Amino acid sequence: MADIEKNEIIISDSKQVMCEGNRQASGHPRVYLKMDDSGKVTCPYCSRIFQLKSQD
Repeated sequence: MADIEKNEIIISDSKQVMCEGNRQASGHPRVYLKMDDSGKVTCPYCSRIFQLKSQD
């Protein structure tokens, strides 16, 4: 099974993201997260980090 690597960073175009771990049995319940002013949010289940894409 391919587990999520610790502190994996996912770049997103949106401040609202969804995480469900991975699609295998070791995943977690689907959660919807909203980034704060820092442009980052961490999933409380798997520690995956979502970061807002730079608007350069």
